[in-house]
Amino acid sequence: ARIELAKQKSYLAANSVEAKFDQFDIAIEEFAQIFPQLNKAVELLDSELPLFQIWQQYNDIVSTNLSQNLIIYREGFEVCLAPLADDEYKFLQLIAGGANLEDAVIAALEVNGSFDLRALMLKAIGEGWLYLNS
Repeated sequence: ARIELAKQKSYLAANSVEAKFDQFDIAIEEFAQIFPQLNKAVELLDSELPLFQIWQQYNDIVSTNLSQNLIIYREGFEVCLAPLADDEYKFLQLIAGGANLEDAVIAALEVNGSFDLRALMLKAIGEGWLYLNS
């Protein structure tokens, strides 16, 4: 039920400004002044249960990913689900709560010392999950 509610909220959300990649070409010294925003159509879910696997089985999708963190987002008029690693979820959760880039990166690194900010930002920008509120 949580997934279906999140999908509905994502589908009905207003459109957000699209980010340009060069907006994220930022010096590390500037991270404390940068406050990325989640797209209004993005929902984050975590659970004690393997929600993604349950949802896949219900929808006849085969995958070995047992992630319990999900991001729900919209591509055009289609609502999509994707699993998130714990560090990615922590980063996006803090951004959703209004944290600056520096605090979100530090928290993600505490979860996983190998957190790859560049890879997540490329994915988040490519999928339209993040933008800068300019």
